[in-house]
Amino acid sequence: MAIRFRAILRRGRARAGLWRNEKGATAIEYGLIAALISLAAIIAFTTLGLNLGNIFNTITNAMK
Repeated sequence: MAIRFRAILRRGRARAGLWRNEKGATAIEYGLIAALISLAAIIAFTTLGLNLGNIFNTITNAMK
């Protein structure tokens, strides 16, 4: 009886430790957030870059 009780306690402690350990989950979440931010930045810079090129070309042509 005492052996079974000890085994149950060990399993409970092991499971509790799994719930408390969230280091891997937070690292993955931060990685996903960084990926989304970089994707948004790439899209914004690409769109803005094309518009800026046209603006500078217009200014250059007006100065000629």
